[in-house]
Amino acid sequence: MAHSYKGKPKYYCKTQYLNSNNTGCVTSVLDETLEQIVIDEFNYLQKSRLNVKKIMEEQLQQRKIYINQIEMRIHKLSKVKEEYDNEVMLFYESYKDGKISEQEYLDERDKVNLLQEKLNQDISNAYKSLKELKDNETIGLEVFDVVDSKMQLKKLDRAWIEQFVKRINVNKKEVDVEWKFNV
Repeated sequence: MAHSYKGKPKYYCKTQYLNSNNTGCVTSVLDETLEQIVIDEFNYLQKSRLNVKKIMEEQLQQRKIYINQIEMRIHKLSKVKEEYDNEVMLFYESYKDGKISEQEYLDERDKVNLLQEKLNQDISNAYKSLKELKDNETIGLEVFDVVDSKMQLKKLDRAWIEQFVKRINVNKKEVDVEWKFNV
């Protein structure tokens, strides 16, 4: 990750204390320092028998569950779309058989068409989410080194942070890292 912008070091700044009206940069930490803190914290956890492979497997399993949920949603929405298509055909057949007037048929068809438009948008959004999820692979072992038969984090990148770090709390005297997994 880049640690400078136009030749100047980057800082992360906490702009307000909890329950305070004080604004401005009240606590700051150098970007490079913050990155090293996260790396050191993760490596410390690893030394405490943190099973990185298990964490990655949990992340992959969660991803598979989410993909499955989206695929099931697409399937259900497609079934509903078929039902709407059948409903329009039934209205048409009723009109053709003289059971309903042309205006009733057109009104009902238009109602169903509005529902179908919304449904088509939902299906399109679900396919988009599925594609994004399938395109974004989980982080592999390439960000780790093996040192003394233990895995150590060697570098940070945005994808790694998004996958493993829930939040980083910068306080006046310490930096706390909250993980997305149980330690």
